[in-house]
Amino acid sequence: MPLTIPSSIGEITGIRRTVVGVLAAGLISAAFAPSWFWALLVGVVLAGITALAYRHLPAVCAAWTLVAGCTLEITLADLVGPAAFQPTIAVVKGAGIILAMMAIARFGFRPDVFNPASAFTVMFAGGLAHGLHPELSLTDSLRSLIGSVAPFAFSFSRLSPGWSAWIIRTAPWIPVVGVAAALVLQLFGLRPMFVDSGGLRLTGLGHPAFLAGACLVGIYASLIMLFRDGRRTHVTMLALNFLLLVLTGARAPLFYAVAVTGLSLALVRSPNWPIRSRVCIVLPLLVALPWLLPVAEGGTEVRALSLTLSDPGNLSGRDLLWP
Repeated sequence: MPLTIPSSIGEITGIRRTVVGVLAAGLISAAFAPSWFWALLVGVVLAGITALAYRHLPAVCAAWTLVAGCTLEITLADLVGPAAFQPTIAVVKGAGIILAMMAIARFGFRPDVFNPASAFTVMFAGGLAHGLHPELSLTDSLRSLIGSVAPFAFSFSRLSPGWSAWIIRTAPWIPVVGVAAALVLQLFGLRPMFVDSGGLRLTGLGHPAFLAGACLVGIYASLIMLFRDGRRTHVTMLALNFLLLVLTGARAPLFYAVAVTGLSLALVRSPNWPIRSRVCIVLPLLVALPWLLPVAEGGTEVRALSLTLSDPGNLSGRDLLWP
């Protein structure tokens, strides 16, 4: 039977020394300073979690992306109360910043002059120079800055191809997981999946607009994987993200998704997904389009389908917000 041999004797020695040191510190604190025992225990647990996250950083970052994309703060605010909104955002964004710093420590730092995080920093500085809104405190503004910068902090790291592959594979699943969890909450009567906002809109675990953004990213990621691998599962994920995007009722993201997908199918060359395979998908849709339009015009309950060619007014529904 083959045995797994650790990479080096030095690694074994380091692990043993760490374990012995932790046990010795625990025994000493339990004997002479019991009040410090639990603090030491918590510190050891956090150190262990940090070490595991550092060792499996791409997978942990992918899990964080999934959690952040589901916008749990909105669901918890609805289930627990408004008091859970800001703390949930702080935990998720704080974890993202820690993971970004770990990525920089592991993969190295790289300057990114055009990082969108710089724009948020400039806006924050402009607010300080010209004065903040009377209802916005400096603490709230700083918290908003940190939350806005957190997702873009990863761009300051020389990320590995393996890290990128994990994130790309995870992106199409974010809307699917969010809607599946929302379905469970709907079945238990805890939170509705749809809201009435100029028509029915799918919310997932958050807001229709946020879910639409996640679907848009999922569509782009599915296209990348299709051009790389050409697998049917990627076609399924592409179609599923399009379906969820339609149900969110977000018309602008839907337009972007259709435009990018159409241009990509027509212009991007890929030996793993040739033109003939794309035609087999696009041609049936074009043939079915004349029969789908009457259905769309009659689907007035779904916001994305509530637009008819004879009534092009109020495309954005802004009169619902600003009557």
